[in-house]
Amino acid sequence: MMKTRTLKNNFFRNTERGRNLFLLLFFIITTGCSTATKLTLFYSGNLNGVIENCRCPKVSEGSVLNHITFYKDSIKGRDEKLYVSTGNIFSFNSSQKENRLIGHILDSLNYDLLSPGRNDIEFISEVGNTAVVSMNLKNCVSFKKYDFRGLRISVTGMTDFSYSKFNNKNIITDMDIDQISMFTDSLKAFSDIIIFISNLETEFEKKVFNQVKNIDIMISGTNIGNEYFLFGNKIYISPGSSPEFIGKLEVEKKEDRIIYNNKFEQMKFSLIPEDDKVKELIDSLKIKYGIRKNNGSIEEDL
Repeated sequence: MMKTRTLKNNFFRNTERGRNLFLLLFFIITTGCSTATKLTLFYSGNLNGVIENCRCPKVSEGSVLNHITFYKDSIKGRDEKLYVSTGNIFSFNSSQKENRLIGHILDSLNYDLLSPGRNDIEFISEVGNTAVVSMNLKNCVSFKKYDFRGLRISVTGMTDFSYSKFNNKNIITDMDIDQISMFTDSLKAFSDIIIFISNLETEFEKKVFNQVKNIDIMISGTNIGNEYFLFGNKIYISPGSSPEFIGKLEVEKKEDRIIYNNKFEQMKFSLIPEDDKVKELIDSLKIKYGIRKNNGSIEEDL
């Protein structure tokens, strides 16, 4: 009788243990399947050679030096992030003295990639460790792909053919809507989201966004405003024509849906100071290149 009771207790104990293991396994599987995948896309551009605060009350805030601080304080420590530049990091006037300094400090901005704007074409060889992406500009990679825990991202960009007149070093290929569509179709074969960084003339940019179906996110480097528009399942965003804002787009994949949430971070010098270490480097480079050290306005140095 005692032996029968012991066997019965062992049976129920093993059955209960098996049931608990099954429930635990079921919980892990269902939880794993329902977990959302998240990515934070940071985007900026149009620094236009503004290395430091000019202390000019009528000039918009934002410079290379406080963008570096923002990266260290608000981007660097994040998981599942992508930081891209829409271009025009260098000044429009390629002969201006500050462009001699930009190449030395570009790596401190820590962009994952840069798609060249009009101002950058002459300086592609000086970009350093940052990946340079453009589907129609020679000496650039045509796209970069990333995988964020199963969320597959491809990033490409395009430079307006008219910028050829500002360029003596790199060949820009003219591409029409059909050619752009074919290229993005090929990316879609292995991508959940295609990000297209546009340095295109305004009217052609609109046509590309409206007619190329496989562009999921277009980041404009030529729109003068900081803007965010949702058109069906497509997103159009722009950080604006100055270094005053960095865009922050939260991308969340839930099962078969992708959810977006965008905001802009203003680069106020009162909240985001210039990076002291890189500022010291800039001051030493000014001495090296015979540029007077900044005592007030950057205009005094030029």
